[in-house]
Amino acid sequence: MASTTQTEAPSDTAAASNPSQQELVERARRLARVAEERAETTERARRVPDETVAAMFEADLLRLVQPVQWGGMGRRPRDYNEIIYELARGCGSTGWVYCVLAGHSDHLSHYPEEAIADVWGEDRTVLLSSAFAPTLKAKKVEGGYQVKGDAPFSSGCDHGQWALLGGLVFGEDGPPLHQIFLIPRTNYEIVDDWFTLGLGGTGSKTLHIEGTFVPDHRAIDLPDALAIGSPVFGLQSAMLGTARGGIDSFIRTIRNKPGKAGGPPPAQSDLFQSAIGQSLSEVTYAWEIVQKVTAENEPLEEQKIPYPADQIIRNRGAIALVSKMCLSAVERVFELSGGSGVFDNRLSRALRDVRTAANHVALNAMSASKTTGELVLAQPD
Repeated sequence: MASTTQTEAPSDTAAASNPSQQELVERARRLARVAEERAETTERARRVPDETVAAMFEADLLRLVQPVQWGGMGRRPRDYNEIIYELARGCGSTGWVYCVLAGHSDHLSHYPEEAIADVWGEDRTVLLSSAFAPTLKAKKVEGGYQVKGDAPFSSGCDHGQWALLGGLVFGEDGPPLHQIFLIPRTNYEIVDDWFTLGLGGTGSKTLHIEGTFVPDHRAIDLPDALAIGSPVFGLQSAMLGTARGGIDSFIRTIRNKPGKAGGPPPAQSDLFQSAIGQSLSEVTYAWEIVQKVTAENEPLEEQKIPYPADQIIRNRGAIALVSKMCLSAVERVFELSGGSGVFDNRLSRALRDVRTAANHVALNAMSASKTTGELVLAQPD
């Protein structure tokens, strides 16, 4: 059965504001505290609450990277990463869904103006979800494409009125073409199939299309920027924030905890101190890597320049390293959590969320390392 609940957003006629990045970060931190209180509810509902998305609108966070000409702030990917990171420190699923909903307001700019107007012509607060993997099947017809199939892993789809969905266009000659189709909510059904190890609150359900026509102006080739650029580091910012939030919760738990059987309190134990120090260092420097590589990508993406091989190598290498550092950081402190760690709490949720994020095709360390090695070995001496 299709899900019909949609988040109510403030009117587009509201006066646009342009707060500083520092102010937006403070708003994200306040919202993160609320999201942390709702984290268990979010996971059990298998979707971010409407109230949380409404609060993102109220805090003006969802306009962050939306193009200025369409009512947004047009900020840098690094600024976007920072907001994602702060929200994910409170709730990994909330940070992940914010990453998707806010980020797609920039991704829509890759389409012709006619397609953008289809989405925002009447309401610039309309949100989009996505599923970029080319799982849909399409056939070229006069004026557009006939599209059908299932698009899994559409995070935040309960809040979207449109979706960016990947598919293969099959023709008589040559290999199929990977396209991203822009499709309205009325043309797909949300299948309630999101039952997972982690990131349960992202509601990354399957979108089913029985068969629909997509006009030419709503179909584009998959841009480099979406496949291997800043959007991937947005997701990795959510992964990092989730890891940091789990470690923070562990620190709060043991800071004033008494020792056992006459032993020293955990906070005075060399073992605990070393583990926390290592884990915080990994997350801190993984974050520095994400922001540094994102800064390198920004001018390429702004000018829509294809990524050179050396930048792809840096991007994919960074993804592999950061994913490994995130997992290592959370797993290290989880091993010290003892029996309490096996219960449903902030740390165990962070471990499940980070593990699930690390299995995402764009963040998988083995896959990213394979691409890096392949490109390096293909370069001339």
